[in-house]
Amino acid sequence: MDIVVRGKNRPVSSRLDAAAREKVSRIAKFTHDAGRAFSLRYVSRVTGTGLSDRIMKALSGDRIDVRLTCHGSVLVVETDLGFTRTAAVVGMVPTEQGTRLNAAFGVRRGALLGLRLALTRWLFGAFLRRDLGIVEGMRLRADVDDATLQGLFDFLRSRRRARR
Repeated sequence: MDIVVRGKNRPVSSRLDAAAREKVSRIAKFTHDAGRAFSLRYVSRVTGTGLSDRIMKALSGDRIDVRLTCHGSVLVVETDLGFTRTAAVVGMVPTEQGTRLNAAFGVRRGALLGLRLALTRWLFGAFLRRDLGIVEGMRLRADVDDATLQGLFDFLRSRRRARR
């Protein structure tokens, strides 16, 4: 997958739940290790009506346990649908045009491996393309009253300090 997001320096509104077609129903755990990793675990449900949304809702029973871990410019996304688990590793590389994303996807071994991997890639890709279209050209504002976002900002600031 090769997606480019171009920046235009517009501020982001505080919540994107409705536009993202997925609703965070419960944040279970948020952690960060200064300068090393940022991790967020939450339970999500599908709110969109597109084909990929309907398939994800049917597969997950409308409950997706998500774990996001950011190691600098590499994001690991793990999903647990109850009967199966999937993963995506997304590397973010700044370019003159914006940020280039390179992604790899994984599923557990088992029956229909090729089909399950193709479906996983398609579902993650559909979600990422939609989300990236929403946030294209936006900037996160650091003046919001949200503990999770403030934790992310603290982690990002610690990364800057760790590189010095």
